[in-house]
Amino acid sequence: MLKKMKTVVAFGNPLLDTTLLVKDDFLLNKYNLKEDDQKEITKNEMQNICNDIISYEKNQSAGGCAQNSLRVLQWLLKKSATLLFLDRQEKTVMPLL
Repeated sequence: MLKKMKTVVAFGNPLLDTTLLVKDDFLLNKYNLKEDDQKEITKNEMQNICNDIISYEKNQSAGGCAQNSLRVLQWLLKKSATLLFLDRQEKTVMPLL
């Protein structure tokens, strides 16, 4: 028999994933990017990309290994549970709904 889980706490660094739908290869070509790839870029390149995507519709979602693990756990439980994510940089406690 499983005991009732009261609280799960995860410690990790906060990340914010931003996705956008592009209708052509303009950004990929301009910044020498490939589909489904990763690339380390400079701070200047990041600023330029951010300026170029201002007019694009964006979706943002919380990310990071610890936070994503809590989301999967909650999906697996298929019921409400108290899951907390502790952000060391901001010193905040954020409930994951």
